[in-house]
Amino acid sequence: VSSMDPTQSAAHRRKRPGGADLWDNEQDGDGGSANEQPSEESSLQVHEKTDEQKHRLLAALKQRAPFDSLSEDMQLMLIDAMVPKQANAGEVIIQEGDTNGTHCYLLDAGELTVTVKGETKAKIQKGAIFGEIALFYNMPRTATVTASSDISFFELNRKAFQSKLREET
Repeated sequence: VSSMDPTQSAAHRRKRPGGADLWDNEQDGDGGSANEQPSEESSLQVHEKTDEQKHRLLAALKQRAPFDSLSEDMQLMLIDAMVPKQANAGEVIIQEGDTNGTHCYLLDAGELTVTVKGETKAKIQKGAIFGEIALFYNMPRTATVTASSDISFFELNRKAFQSKLREET
């Protein structure tokens, strides 16, 4: 998740118990990701998906906090904001210790490997959501997530997530 840019006002962040920054922010980016950083415009636009993709994404959101408590209309708005991505086997999606990550991901096809301090801890399969704490908190990534095979996935950034939540409230 993101680190505070010294040029940003402290008004853009609040402290969470335990010391991690909670962002209400305008900042975007995801350093350490194998994928290009979306522009502010692209983070708030609708990214087209097939009905089949929308159905799979909706089913995944309904099974995972914090998305499971949102209305279906809100879940569909978040799905619209998700950016389809692809990565090749061996590409790093999340880097352990990265302080610039602001994205959450949903794996659509393929498999990922989760490592902590070089030790394999888990495999991530199709339909899994990972990295969602980055939507709320500014704290270093706790694991490296690497594509074990060629993958397709969807990316949701903090700015789009928080913007969509504000629209509903």
